[in-house]
Amino acid sequence: MNNYSTKLSIDHYNLDLQIEYLEKYLIIQNGMLDLNIERFKNAQDNRWASEKNIKELESKVQKRLGKIEGIEEMLRFCKAVKFNNNLNNN
Repeated sequence: MNNYSTKLSIDHYNLDLQIEYLEKYLIIQNGMLDLNIERFKNAQDNRWASEKNIKELESKVQKRLGKIEGIEEMLRFCKAVKFNNNLNNN
């Protein structure tokens, strides 16, 4: 292993808590994304919805997608660190 991988070491308890938190937070954010998408679709189908409202809802969907991508990236990183820690300990 190179020096960089050993610097990523975090104790297992805190890492497990972080992974658990991120997984639960991801579930919540995916639920919020579903709600935002549903509202966006309803606004598109509603002939009374203004173009401004539709654009605002579309923006919310895009922001939520960006947030989810960030959470997923952090979760992958934490799992990689945990895997690396397990390799270093065995």
